[in-house]
Amino acid sequence: MKRLKELTDPDALAYVADAFGMPMAAVYVDDLADWCWVLERAEYFFANASQPTRDDYARFITERYGPCGTPSLGDLHWVLSSVRWRIRALVDGAPR
Repeated sequence: MKRLKELTDPDALAYVADAFGMPMAAVYVDDLADWCWVLERAEYFFANASQPTRDDYARFITERYGPCGTPSLGDLHWVLSSVRWRIRALVDGAPR
């Protein structure tokens, strides 16, 4: 994976990976801060979802995936948090 400082083309893609090196997202370098902002808001929304929102999400997941109900709202929040954390590290220049 290239470091941001190695990317000179604004249309270059920055690949975000989890702690195990598995790709999680590809984002244009110039858009990283914007995506991080959006993910922070979505992460906050899901972490503080009202009971009707949680019920609506559970109903949607059951209709889409069946009675096993996967992914849970907690799983979704974890993924958003992980991607957001990695993007923020890229934007702030933190080491991988």
